[in-house]
This record gives sequence, structure tokens and C-alpha cells, in this order.
Amino acid sequence: METRCCADEGFKCYMKNQYFSNCNATCNTDHQDDYDKSQNITAGWNCTELKVEETTKCAKDTEDCSTNTNCCDGADGTKMICFIKADGWSNCNPTCNTTGENSYDKGGGPWSCEHHELKCADLNESATPCDLLKCCQENHCDGKRCTEGVCTYYEDHLGDASCSQ
Repeated sequence: METRCCADEGFKCYMKNQYFSNCNATCNTDHQDDYDKSQNITAGWNCTELKVEETTKCAKDTEDCSTNTNCCDGADGTKMICFIKADGWSNCNPTCNTTGENSYDKGGGPWSCEHHELKCADLNESATPCDLLKCCQENHCDGKRCTEGVCTYYEDHLGDASCSQ
């Protein structure tokens, strides 16, 4: 997803989900690759075309950032993160609270708080909850435990997993 460009003529970069994209001639939202089949994943592909020029502009905090996860900094210079609220809406915010009690969305309902397009070099579709939490902490917390509301989704989804810090 980093480069958003393809080496093969006639191919385009298509998003499968927030973790994976691939260069294909076409994209089918119902396609299941071998990994999906082995894991009983039936979600198919997002099929949003990722274009090179989209990486140069940033998403404002009033815009859906699901296709352009490059968030503009806040007015005071605060680093913003593209958080997923629910299917169909993601937004750039400095933190996220799963209960929906966010100052920017009062009474708007619960948020997933998953980061859209969490980027780490060794992260792939088979990443464990610990891998995802570590990636979030490396990207947004200098490798340490985050302040509340930054890696909430990944902390909440550890279940019984024990991660070495």
C-alpha cells in the first residue's frame, strides 16, 4: 500500500482491506484468495483503487479517511490518526474512545477505534493481536504503552494473549 503504483503495464493498485493491497488488472469484491479460503474469511475485497497522487494530500478531520489515510495535522499541530468508526466511515482524530464519548462525535454511537491502514514493515494478514498492538505502539507511542485512546482497539482485542513488551 505504500507505493500505490504497479510495475506491470495495465495493472492498478487495489485495496483488499486496511492491511493489504495488490496490483491487479481488475478487482472483484467477491474474490477470495487462498489465504482467505484457508482462514474462512468471506469478506472479499474492498477494491478501492489506490492512486499515487492520493498520498500527497491529506485528509481533513471532517472527511472520511478510509481511502486516504494520510491525515492532516490538527490546528494546534496534534498528530491525527485515521480511526475506523464503523463500516463506511473513518475519521482523522487525535484519540478514539470505543464508547462513542468522543468530543468530536457526541452522541454519535460507538467507534471501532481500529486504525485504518496500520503500517509496519513485517505486518501481514496473519498478524496476531500482539503484532498489531506492537505496530501501533511503534508508530504512535515511541514503542511504549500509549496514552489512553491511541491503541485502544488493539489493547481491547488481545483477549487472553500475553504480549512481551
